[in-house]
Amino acid sequence: MENKTMKSKIKLLTLGLASILLITSCTTVENSSSLSSTTSGTSSDSSTTTTTSEAQTFQITVGETNGVELNIEPLSAQSGQRVDVDVVSVPDGKQVQSVNVDVSDVTVMQDGSMSYYFLMPNQDVTISCLTTDVILDTYPLTVVNESDSEEIIVIGLKDSMEVFPTSENVYDLEPNESYFLKVNGASTSLSVTLDDTQLSQSEGYFTFTMPAKAATLKISPIASYSVNLVYDSEAFDSEGIILIDEYSLSQIQPSSVTQGTNVYMQISPKFNYEVVEVTLDGRIIENNDGYRFTMPNHDVTVNIKTEVVTSDSYLVNLNVDDFIDTTFYRLNNGQYEEILDFYAPTSRFESGTTIYFKTSIKVIYEGTYEIDDVLIDNVAATENDDGYYSITFADKDVNLSITAKYIYYSIVFDPQDSNATATICDEDGNIITTAHRTQQVTVTFENGDLLVDKVYFNGDEMESWEGQLNGNVLQFSMVKEDLTITVTWKN
Repeated sequence: MENKTMKSKIKLLTLGLASILLITSCTTVENSSSLSSTTSGTSSDSSTTTTTSEAQTFQITVGETNGVELNIEPLSAQSGQRVDVDVVSVPDGKQVQSVNVDVSDVTVMQDGSMSYYFLMPNQDVTISCLTTDVILDTYPLTVVNESDSEEIIVIGLKDSMEVFPTSENVYDLEPNESYFLKVNGASTSLSVTLDDTQLSQSEGYFTFTMPAKAATLKISPIASYSVNLVYDSEAFDSEGIILIDEYSLSQIQPSSVTQGTNVYMQISPKFNYEVVEVTLDGRIIENNDGYRFTMPNHDVTVNIKTEVVTSDSYLVNLNVDDFIDTTFYRLNNGQYEEILDFYAPTSRFESGTTIYFKTSIKVIYEGTYEIDDVLIDNVAATENDDGYYSITFADKDVNLSITAKYIYYSIVFDPQDSNATATICDEDGNIITTAHRTQQVTVTFENGDLLVDKVYFNGDEMESWEGQLNGNVLQFSMVKEDLTITVTWKN
């Protein structure tokens, strides 16, 4: 019985092994069939070999770094892969401003004070680096005094007017701050330059902004140079070419023009000549309401080219006081249009032409002056109904003269029921009852032994800036209105 049972177990094990072998055989046949089918199907379409290649990589090169040493990892990368750029060293006195790549749509990001990174684009890139100067707390300013006299040099902060202690001509100044320079005791006019840039002067102070670097402030006497005038002597009379200092409005001698002077050239050729071109050392000076230039630090040559006028045209010989503005117009379809290119010494008009003009006191002189005479060929001119003067050319030049005169305002002392008197005088001691604006006036009050306590102008107590009272003597500068003066007395 036991032997029978053992045989049954062996039979079952044999059947199990056979089943496993059958299943494995079927699976192998199925996979083989599938592979055969796939291969066969592929072969029926075309003979294709399928291979798997590595992803493409792109190169990273280093361009201009301005002396900055970079560590780049990796030096080639696939598209989208992170590339790290670390700053290893920077030249002395410099700092990294930016790290850049030459692909416009790639942004280099900062990942720490000295670390950067970017994502690799689908192309090769070149890395570059920009630097800037390291901004220090202060920079040395060296003052060089080339003038002969022993001036006292004062430097300080512009805003607070704080003065720095004197030093051995070297000052440590904060960059981008505004400073002033004042030279006390200078016996001559001075020129001040900051690293060869001319500084402007206002009320004795030179102002400048300290650059973010060591700088030199140079003080030197202003020199004078000559203007060599080249022109056709037949085209000008003795007063045909005049040089004028635009600041002081005084005439300048061509043999001695101070460096930096703004020069206005009044060029008036004879009636049968006109100016063709004006050059300064070969460079054309444009006629911008006259010919102007700033005197450089060397001699110059001004060449004035003229030609004889053969056409039937004439000039306006204009003589106008400096306080007056004059504007010229032409009438076009009933409208007055300004002649924008009018310039008296050269603008010409044909015979029979009529032009118009208006004249007025310049704004800064209003209340001080008023128009006195308007003369056309020495005949008083009158305005038309539109408020314009007119000039009609008739085969000759026209002489136009416009002058101004002071406006005078009355000065009256009101004793206010007292026995007081007042003597009102001008700057020369002449007794006056009127004065023009800015004229110096002296008033002497008398009322027995009493002293003046307070002064009133038109009922308002005089401010300290309006005048100065010394005992019973008052001095002031005339204003642009009639003035009634009253006083109170000390007991």
